[in-house]
Amino acid sequence: PGRPFFVHTRDIDIKVLGTVFNVKCYPGDDKTEATLIRGLVQISRTDSSQQEGVILHPHEKAVFNRTGRILPENVPDTGTFSALSGRNNMMVHSLKKGAADTSIVETAWVYNKLVFDGEDFREISAEMERWFNVKIVFNDPAVARYRFHAEFENENINEVLSALRLSLPFTFKINNNEINIYK
Repeated sequence: PGRPFFVHTRDIDIKVLGTVFNVKCYPGDDKTEATLIRGLVQISRTDSSQQEGVILHPHEKAVFNRTGRILPENVPDTGTFSALSGRNNMMVHSLKKGAADTSIVETAWVYNKLVFDGEDFREISAEMERWFNVKIVFNDPAVARYRFHAEFENENINEVLSALRLSLPFTFKINNNEINIYK
């Protein structure tokens, strides 16, 4: 307690109070997320002059959206959301209770797994671009809105895309490190 640990991102500051947690903040993403698995963390806006923030409890996630308000219909249906008073663009999300750490989307990467739990294809493609070092281009906006539930471990990009298209119709073409997705 006398020597707190802080994580600073472009959008939020996290005061670690003895815990297991995950932070997701990529330069091209509109969202910054902090997910607590065990322990406690305090989240506050980086641009806030006050450090009151909010305390996250186990299996909660704070989501900050740089472009505007986050609405529950814009995120996977995996728990409940509550707005933080006075902060239209930050919300707290309760994760599924009883899920193993290896199956939680936010921490699956630690176990070398890709887990998609209702995210749309555009969000999934951002994860796959980072994971496989590829560029994914959608040639049909309807396909980019497809939502998937899947878990992958040790599959390559071709195997992942082939498995995803078993549940919803699309085609893809791989040319070096660029993947084009079609209806």
